Amino acid sequence: MNTVEKGRRHEKQCEDDLKAEGCITWRTFRNQYHDLDFFGLFDVAGLDLARTGFRFIQVKSNRVDKKTIERIKAFKMPSNCSKEVWVWKDRAGWTKIYC
Repeated sequence: MNTVEKGRRHEKQCEDDLKAEGCITWRTFRNQYHDLDFFGLFDVAGLDLARTGFRFIQVKSNRVDKKTIERIKAFKMPSNCSKEVWVWKDRAGWTKIYC
């Protein structure tokens, strides 16, 4: 299986789940002329209208390394923003880590 397609599929699923929770979402995109990556760490950003805050999410497949978690925890953000890592585990669904 193509790992890039797998990643895009999981990012789309994350975006759909956020929309179902009532968030307005943005996804990163990359092409040969432009690269949009939220702070170099996050794949999906969402504006949570219920809590009036932003959610920045790194999407992973099956596992996440400690270095990624440490980089996200060390990243400074305002208090109304949350940093999250969503790990899609095959046949089990999402595991959400709040940093």
